[in-house]
Parts: sequence; C-alpha cells; structure tokens
Amino acid sequence: MRGDGKNMEVPVVFGREGHRLVGIMHIADSREKRPGVILFHGFTGNKIEPHRIFVKIGRKLDSSGINVLRFDFYGSGDSEGEFIEMTFTGEVEDAFTAVDFLKQQAYIDPYRIGILGLSMGGGIASYVAGSRSDIKSVVLLSAVSSLVSLADRIRTQYPEDKLRSDGFVDYLGWQLGIRFIEELPNISPVDKIKNFSGPVLIIHGSKDELVPVDAAYTYHNALKERNAETKLLVLEGADHTFNSVIWEKQVIDNVLDWFSKTL
Repeated sequence: MRGDGKNMEVPVVFGREGHRLVGIMHIADSREKRPGVILFHGFTGNKIEPHRIFVKIGRKLDSSGINVLRFDFYGSGDSEGEFIEMTFTGEVEDAFTAVDFLKQQAYIDPYRIGILGLSMGGGIASYVAGSRSDIKSVVLLSAVSSLVSLADRIRTQYPEDKLRSDGFVDYLGWQLGIRFIEELPNISPVDKIKNFSGPVLIIHGSKDELVPVDAAYTYHNALKERNAETKLLVLEGADHTFNSVIWEKQVIDNVLDWFSKTL
C-alpha cells in the first residue's frame, strides 16, 4: 500500500448485521472519481478464484486507473453465513448490495460501473445487468446460461426422499441446500440479460468441461442484435477457469481493454 492515495488494496466489510460480506477494494486513486468494476466469483469459489485470477484482474485494472471490488458471497470465503444457506437469488441480492456499496465510495464515478462474473458469477452478472439501470458494461467469463442441467443432475444422482430428509446434497464436501436446488429450474440468466442495453464481452474456453462453450454462443446469439457492442471471444483449447499462463493473460488483457474502452 502506498501513502499517496494510489494503487491501494483495502479490506472492506459491508452489508447488514448477520449478513456481512467481506471483500478487497483495489483503489486506483482515492483523490479523484474513477470508474469501478465488481467481480462476482463462481459456484463454490471466492474473491481470489483459481490461480488468483481475480487478484490479478483487480491489480491490472487498478494500475490502469479503474477501481475494483472483489468480494465473497454470503456463505463463501470469509463472508458470514454457511454455504448451505446460499441461493442464486440470494447471491443476486448480495451483488446488488455490492453495487450500492461501491457507488457510495467517494472515489467512484457512479455513472461508470462495470461488472464481471465467472461461471455462476456470470449468471449473477447477467441478472444484475438485466435488473438495474446503473450498470454500464459487462464481462462474462465461462458464464452459465442455464442451471437446469445442474438441477437435473442433482435429481438423477440424489433420491428425492433423501434430499427432503437431509435438506441438502453433499457436493464434494459442500452442502447444497434444498432452497438452492429448488429454484434452479427457474433461473434463466440469458433471458434476464436481454434487458441490458450496454456493451457485453463474452469470453469462454473451447474445451470448457463444466460449462460447455455452447453457453457462450447462446449469450452471443441472444444479445448480438441489440444496439450495443456484443463481443464473443472463444479461447481455443482453454478450460473452465483458464488454467494456463497464456489463457490467463489473454483473459486479463481483454478484460482490461474492454473496460478501458467501455467505462
């Protein structure tokens, strides 16, 4: 941390009592208003994400004059709550809270807010962009376009009576609560983001094993006819979380270029 108000990383806690969310604010320059970007992590993820890609995105953007907030959703990372309490709609509400918190900061230009979501966080970003009028630009990384397949997989692998009696599914040690599971068929990020009128960048790996690249084309086809730039970038050979130095650099460079141009 430097003492001249530039390029600081500051821990923050926000939200209501009993529902506190913990994050890190990357401050490009606290002496003047600059744009801000919020990063939404994925399912079972956190504000760091694999190979610290969220940390690297935050530092790359703040070194270029863009403030960044990365935080843990309720029940994830350092935030309050338990994962069994997590729901998609609850994370959307957390995202709204994060947007409001960011806009309140004196060094943020409230008219230049961008959001970025990874995996299920991309679905969250789609809901936020389609629900609010104060988002200017969006980046979707390996974003889910539907959660129906996850719901079907859970129901196939886990008997309904056991789900009802236990109240959760054991997903690799994570307790998926019944409220989360029940709402999955009703979640449609693609339909929601159609309400967004601003620019959208879609980045996806051609070899994504968790969210097939078809999801990226679904987003692109749904948005490309709007009167706003919609860009699709498919990284050949890349997996779900861009687990190579080359793929990671491509993602970070394109995210920086996009937000520098659209915010």
